[in-house]
Amino acid sequence: MKRIQGQACGVAGEDKQKPIQAAGQTIGLSICYEDAYGEEIIRALPEATFLVNVSEDAWFGNSLAPYQRLQISRMRALETSRVMLRVANTGLSAVIDSRGEVVVQTPQFQQYVLTREIQPLQGATPYTKFGNWVVIMLTCLLAGLGWVEQNILGSRIFPWKSSRRKDV
Repeated sequence: MKRIQGQACGVAGEDKQKPIQAAGQTIGLSICYEDAYGEEIIRALPEATFLVNVSEDAWFGNSLAPYQRLQISRMRALETSRVMLRVANTGLSAVIDSRGEVVVQTPQFQQYVLTREIQPLQGATPYTKFGNWVVIMLTCLLAGLGWVEQNILGSRIFPWKSSRRKDV
């Protein structure tokens, strides 16, 4: 195998890959564990009208991991308000609606053809607009308030937690 710029057999593509066009629709495609990272998925939005995750899950065997992967896909569908088509080679392929509900799924370790009509969607949710920044900022705010409460106010807000309180 020839190595070019640290990549085996080729050159890395652009950081922001364009969504795939098919049948007049724009598709946000993720491979394997990319759907575990919401920031990766929202790169294709708001252009993508539905999402597809393709995964090779055989190496998980008969474990809870394929079910966890299905839950991850459900979360991405809910965050983005897009239908998610999850395609796995050993089952737990599914059509997930824009509310994160599994509409139909295949059994595990069986050959199965899944056919379903879906409704492509448009628009943006707060998560697709702001990503993880809202959660990060709220976490920082709460941590800051906790520090102020503990170190400046002396636990006056929660007196039962104060180490300075003296029982009489």
